Amino acid sequence: MKIAVTDASVFIDLFAADLVSVFFQLPFELHTTIEILNELFETQQATLLEFIKPERLNLYELTEAEWIAGNELNFAKGLSLPDRSALIYANSIKAIVLSGDMAIRKKAKQLGLEYHGIIWVFEQLVYHNLVSKETAKEKIQALINHNLLYKNSTQMQKVFMELVARWSSYLRDTNKEKFPPKLQITHQPLPLHICFPACFLVADFNNLFGGYFFKTLFHLFQNGDFRS
Repeated sequence: MKIAVTDASVFIDLFAADLVSVFFQLPFELHTTIEILNELFETQQATLLEFIKPERLNLYELTEAEWIAGNELNFAKGLSLPDRSALIYANSIKAIVLSGDMAIRKKAKQLGLEYHGIIWVFEQLVYHNLVSKETAKEKIQALINHNLLYKNSTQMQKVFMELVARWSSYLRDTNKEKFPPKLQITHQPLPLHICFPACFLVADFNNLFGGYFFKTLFHLFQNGDFRS
């Protein structure tokens, strides 16, 4: 069974799309850290705590020795304590890293770890028949409406629609051990007329006050990362 460590960005998107409970039905061993959990709202924390079971969500607290050893990984200054906790833990158990944060994904790549984002999660939910294509389309639209960065990015919406179009082909594959190919995405910076108004007009106060919005905006502006 594949093991995955999830960061706050993916949990935030799952809450926005109302797919948290379905996410924990994936045939993966899902983990996160206490530091990641503490980045979320109390109501979101309470929801996730209901899934803490060996076969659902494993909540891990790094030991002092693990933190000390983790410092040898030479983290970039832009990586927060929760970010580092996820990477240290994922690296120790050689797990998939689930994150939409470019800095986390970049470090995961340096560590030789597999990494994916919310687009890949949608692929898995449909591929494993946990949501129908029709429901997934509705959830994608809900996510786009919830997140200003997605809503104002025609490129992001195009990526989601390409994903929807691809589902029909691999859903016919009866070999459930074979994972669908990764969506190919062209990384291009978001235009200035989208980025700067977003700083002031954002309505997603959850992400805004958690600091996640501005960190995501910065990485999207620099790298055009779309969370595949």
